[in-house]
Amino acid sequence: MKRLLIVEDEKMIRQGLRVMAQRSPVEIGEILDCKNGEEALEILRGTEVDVMFTDVRMPNMDGITLVQRLQTLPHPPLTVIISGYDDFSYAVEALRCGAKEYLLKPVEREDISQVLQRLEGMLQESQKSRSRPSPQGVGCQPLKYFLLNPNVTTSEREAARVLFESWVGKGPYLVAACREKLESPGADLPFLCLENVDDTACLYLIREPQWPHLAATCFAGKRTGLSRPQTDFSQLPEACRIAVECWTRAFLTDAELLQPDGMPEQEAPPLSQEDAARIAQLIGTEKLDQVQALLDKFFLLASSGKLSGVSFSGSIANLLHQVETLYRNKLANRVDRLHPLYHPYSYPSLQDFQTALWNFLTEANKSILQQHSASRKTGKMEEAVAYIQQNYQRDLNMAMVSNHISVSYSFFSQAFKEYTGMNFINYLKDLRIQHAKELLVTTDLHIAEISLQAGFENEKHFMKVFRGMVGVSPTEYRRNTGKKS
Repeated sequence: MKRLLIVEDEKMIRQGLRVMAQRSPVEIGEILDCKNGEEALEILRGTEVDVMFTDVRMPNMDGITLVQRLQTLPHPPLTVIISGYDDFSYAVEALRCGAKEYLLKPVEREDISQVLQRLEGMLQESQKSRSRPSPQGVGCQPLKYFLLNPNVTTSEREAARVLFESWVGKGPYLVAACREKLESPGADLPFLCLENVDDTACLYLIREPQWPHLAATCFAGKRTGLSRPQTDFSQLPEACRIAVECWTRAFLTDAELLQPDGMPEQEAPPLSQEDAARIAQLIGTEKLDQVQALLDKFFLLASSGKLSGVSFSGSIANLLHQVETLYRNKLANRVDRLHPLYHPYSYPSLQDFQTALWNFLTEANKSILQQHSASRKTGKMEEAVAYIQQNYQRDLNMAMVSNHISVSYSFFSQAFKEYTGMNFINYLKDLRIQHAKELLVTTDLHIAEISLQAGFENEKHFMKVFRGMVGVSPTEYRRNTGKKS
C-alpha cells in the first residue's frame, strides 16, 4: 500500500490511528492526516491515496459529504468510515455512497490491522485485474477504470465511451449482475464481462435484444440482478449500481432474477443499534433463544425483500463488530471463523449464510459460557482457600466451606480438587501441619498448645498426623531444626 490518509478532527485520535496503522502487518509507504473533509479533498486532488480512514462527524465537511465528493476525483481511495454507535445510520449511508468498510469507536489495533489487510487484498486484486488480459479478447480496462473512477480525465472518459459504443452501438443495453464468472458461448460476444468492478458480483454489459436468449442459456439457473434498459453511455454507472442492488435483493429473497420493478419502493430500517447491542450482550448469557428470536425477525425482513442489500450487509457488519469488540479476548481462537461472515454475499444463499452465522454464534456462546464458568469457579475457589486459611484453627469441614461460598457440596468437592491439586481433607491437614511446623521452630509453646493452635482436636491425633506426613514426631522435628525442647 503506497499511501494512507487519516481524516479525523481530534488530534489524539489521528495520532492513535497512525500508530495502529504503522504497527499493522500491511506495509504502508506514507501516512497522511488532516482534520476535516475540506482538507482531505485538497490532499486528494494533488496526491493519489490508496486508502482513507475518515470520521463521520467533523467540522466544515462531514464524512458522508466527503465520501460523496470523492466521486468527483480521478483516483478515489478505498474508504473506511469510523463512527460511534449513534452514527450507524450515517455509516450505512456512507456504504451506499461507496465506502468499503466501517469501524465502530473505540477502534482497536486489531480492527485496523484486519481492515488494512482486507483492503490490501482488494488493492492487489485490482492491480492484477488491470494487468490481466480479457478472456474475451476485448480490452475492458478503460471501461472498468471509468466505472471505478467516475470523474476520470477527458481522454480516459473518451476511451471508455469509444469502447462502450464500439461494442454496444447506439441501441439499448442492460447491465446484469451475477456472482458466477460466465463464459461467452460464441465469437459474437453476446455480453461483455466486467470483473472486479463490484466486490459482490460480476457485471455483464448486454445488448438488450440479446437478453431473452442469454436469460434462457448463459444466465439460466444463475441468480441475477438486472438494470433497466438504457441507451446512453452516461447512464452506465447508475445501471451498474441498480444491477448490483437487484442482485443483492435477489440473494436475500432467493429470487432467480430480479429487476428494478420487482423491488419495493420503501424499505424497513436496518437492524437497530439497540438490537445489535442486545444480541451481542446476549451471546455471553444462557439466553440464546432470545438471540435466535431477534435474528429470525431480522432475517425475515431481509428474505421478504424489505431490506436493501447495503442495509443488510451493514447491519451484519455492525453486529459482528460489536460481538468481536465485546468478546475480543474470549474469541481469539475463532477470529478466522468470524471474518468470512463480514461478506454475506459470498455465501451460496441467505439460508447458508444464516446457518453459518448461527453456528458461529452458538459456538461462541458455548465457549464464552465455559470461560465464564471457569472464571466463576476460580473466583469461588479463591474465596474458599482464603476462608480456609483464615479459619483452619476451627473445627472446619467441607460442608461449612461450601456453604460459606454458596456452592453445592458436590460442586465444591470437584472444583476444589481441580483448583488445589488435592482433596479438601488433605489440603486442610497440610495447611495445619505447615502452621504447626512454623510454631515448633519459632516458639517455645508446648506440643499440646501447638496442637490446638494448628487446629487439631487433641495432642494424640496431632502427633499421629504429624509423624505420618513429616516422618518424625513434633519433638524430633523441633530438635532437628535446632530448637531446644
